[in-house]
Amino acid sequence: MPGGANQVEPNKRPLSSMTPTIVLQDGEPFMTVGSPGGTTIITSVMQTIVNVIGYDMELKDAIEEPRIFSSSYPSISWESGIPSDVREELAAMGHEWQASAGEIGNVNSLVIDSESGAYFGAADSTREGKAIGITADDLPPEASTVAYLQYLADELEDDGEFNDANAKRHADAHLAVLAHYESSGSMDKAVKHLNGFNTLLDHQVANDLISEEAYEELTAASDDLMDEWE
Repeated sequence: MPGGANQVEPNKRPLSSMTPTIVLQDGEPFMTVGSPGGTTIITSVMQTIVNVIGYDMELKDAIEEPRIFSSSYPSISWESGIPSDVREELAAMGHEWQASAGEIGNVNSLVIDSESGAYFGAADSTREGKAIGITADDLPPEASTVAYLQYLADELEDDGEFNDANAKRHADAHLAVLAHYESSGSMDKAVKHLNGFNTLLDHQVANDLISEEAYEELTAASDDLMDEWE
């Protein structure tokens, strides 16, 4: 916006508190942590790291531990759970607590166990985040491959886009032959059979054996594969 701290001008960087952080241990990644929250981001990240490294807290506990934030003395923002005696002691030093608690940041983090190599993730409960782990086996096959066509057909069947069980079996049979030709390097036969697969899809959608969505997605993937082969 014109006139603000982030007004576009030569030789300037935008003012930002974004703090995506990677913590190393003996030169190897040990922890990643980040948070939204504008000016509160830096302290949210720092307090989480201190809780894990300085206080040896489990990652989820370190994230859920109540945080404080102050950008201008003596005012302090705080989250519910800060003990009253702590607030009283700091107030006696001249700090002024805001009238009510609020949410500060929304930390998401991951810690790597150096001995087992296991990954432990956690998300702040103040929003609807969640830590989910996947392996390479959970990922879909590379696009523009027969394996991806097979994967896509299975997904569409799970979604109820095949209206006839025989239609899926016929598609699977075509794709199994395609996979054989692809793996053996018989590309002339593979191209010819892929054209036959497209003809099968035309027949199936015309006879309401598969949905329009299944037809469009499978033909698009088939066209991509043909482009790759040609």
